[in-house]
Amino acid sequence: MLRRVSSRALVGGLVGAVCGGLLGGWLGRHHGAAFVVPDPIDPSRWSVLVPGMDENVVSHSGRGVQVVGGAIVLTPHVFHRADVLLPRDQRGISGVTIELLPGSGPVSLRLRSRTTMVDVNILPDAWRVLPGGWTPHEGPVELRIGGGEARIGGVALGPVGPANLELTASREVVRLRGITLLDEAGVPFLVEDAEAAWVGRAPIGWGAVAGALACGGLAATGGLGGLLVLVPPVAVALVPAEAWLELVERLYLVRMSPWELARLALALAIVPLLVRLLARSGLAIPSERSNRTSPRWLWAWAALSVVAAGFGGREQGGSGWMFAPIGVGFFLAPLLFARAAGLDRVGVLLRDLPSALVIAVAGWGVGLLGAIAWRLALLVAGAGTLLRRAPRVAADGVFISALALLPAAEFAARSTWLDTAWDAARLEDDQSWRNPNPFWQDTCGAAPRKAVLFTGGSSTGGAYQFEGEPTAFYPSRIHTLLCAAGLGIRTANYGYGGRDSFTVSRSLPTLLAAQEPAVVVTYLGVNDLLTQESSLTRAEREAVEEGRSAATRGLASLGARSRLLTGLALLTRPALDPDAAVVSDVPLPDAEVNLRRMAAATLAAGTWLVLVPEYTETETLRRLAEYATLEQRLAAELPGVVYVDVVAALAPYTGEGLLIDRNHLSRKGSGRLAEVLAPVLAKLLEAAPPATTLSSTDP
Repeated sequence: MLRRVSSRALVGGLVGAVCGGLLGGWLGRHHGAAFVVPDPIDPSRWSVLVPGMDENVVSHSGRGVQVVGGAIVLTPHVFHRADVLLPRDQRGISGVTIELLPGSGPVSLRLRSRTTMVDVNILPDAWRVLPGGWTPHEGPVELRIGGGEARIGGVALGPVGPANLELTASREVVRLRGITLLDEAGVPFLVEDAEAAWVGRAPIGWGAVAGALACGGLAATGGLGGLLVLVPPVAVALVPAEAWLELVERLYLVRMSPWELARLALALAIVPLLVRLLARSGLAIPSERSNRTSPRWLWAWAALSVVAAGFGGREQGGSGWMFAPIGVGFFLAPLLFARAAGLDRVGVLLRDLPSALVIAVAGWGVGLLGAIAWRLALLVAGAGTLLRRAPRVAADGVFISALALLPAAEFAARSTWLDTAWDAARLEDDQSWRNPNPFWQDTCGAAPRKAVLFTGGSSTGGAYQFEGEPTAFYPSRIHTLLCAAGLGIRTANYGYGGRDSFTVSRSLPTLLAAQEPAVVVTYLGVNDLLTQESSLTRAEREAVEEGRSAATRGLASLGARSRLLTGLALLTRPALDPDAAVVSDVPLPDAEVNLRRMAAATLAAGTWLVLVPEYTETETLRRLAEYATLEQRLAAELPGVVYVDVVAALAPYTGEGLLIDRNHLSRKGSGRLAEVLAPVLAKLLEAAPPATTLSSTDP
């Protein structure tokens, strides 16, 4: 029986390896299959802006923008807007040539000059200016700028001067065959030929392994059962590449790329086939009891258990060997099973050897899950033999192993980066604002030092634009200027992506108590009015949360402590409907309530509050004008509140590239903003604190 199964598996495996390798290579090179490792976009030529993504994402390469299958692929994110592709060379352009592959979704092209903007959607066979209808065309789209307007062929798109370029996807995957940019003299300065540059690191090896396992297992096991267990790997192989990116983002798998997830899923999908192969071969369970067991076997296994348990606990540092007694008990448990089931003890221990190896290699966190899964696989594969010999022991073994999988999976998740990725307290509406930590802080001068506290969103700190360089943000630049002026100060930057007047107003009393600042600077606006992620405002969501019963909140809190339940909740949450009605997170009336609340807190603490509206692109500035007017009015009305008109102050430097995108400051912009704010803060630090009043209360 074993010899017949082995020969069939060998022949089937060889055939499957050849077919799988060829199929994997063909799919990878010509169709960009999900298992291909793509080429990242050239960072020296392109900048990728990832809106709204988790700040813990290790690398954006290969997520929303990648080069695969001879095309630049732009994939929309599940819960946020798609990535924006920007040329590193920000010189004004006079022309763009774009070629899309057949079947591509529309690419959104935005031409932006100092005062005007034109939005164009382009399909492989049509284009349109937003808003407007589609105009058919054939071949690459050639867009030219001249005489103060943009044209495609003889059709005028709209008024625009020499402009900068942004590319993004709307709702469908975009596949760019190539793109060429012309400077103001009409000379190409950026030519991207994705088909010629495509390396095509196809999954030939993966295809060969998967094909060998699948075809070898099917040939060995045969029958309807063999076909059924072949369904999971086939189903995994048919999942489109975009779906794996959606799963990565939906589950916040911040340290896993889509193709890694696809390969892991394929490996797990082949497990049922391997279990059936074990069952057909009869290798899962020893066939008879042996009375010739030597005590040396048992001592050798005990020593191996101690070593495996100790190595498995190495991530615990010096306390890792404390796992040795637990490990001995875990690894000797099969002896009790062998005795109760009437099986050869040495045979059972040899079959359990992978349990010791996986724990020694992977550690107790992930290894324990693998060890229990292996034991369960052996029990399932040998169920026929066990049910004839010891049905009660077989049932107990399967039940206990299956029951242990859940806590082992929870332990495994907590032992990896999933402990952070699936931390409900961190994921739920960015609850870190409740107990904020400074993104950056520093001191200069002799004691006693007055403190300056900065707070705001991603333009203030904790965001992607300067990677791990906190001193490039404007609060640090201001600190440097004030220190050079001879002021002894303490500076704390509490800026972080997503902060708005709602979160700042709730956390400000804690910050005032911790830092005791003389001046608080807020840089807000974009995240209040322009962030639209729900049909309810932040204040309305807060009211809903407070309206829940204590029992409901208690059950939700218990469930939130489980990493597995959090992961399941992430998996089942609905994707955002782009057509659903949404509102600003903090509409203008709510922003006024929040700003008044902040003013009352700073006044009670004898602290100056400096309101600074965010500096953005011209179009966004128009949308934020009412926010700036609100701050200006509150500064004129409330004691201890100062308003700084940065738009007017930065107007002379508009052509210097103060922004790296629509609203995030560049290095030049951070420096200019620091030059504007430093004199204001210097005067406030030397002035008497604002008069406090005990009658100030939260509105």
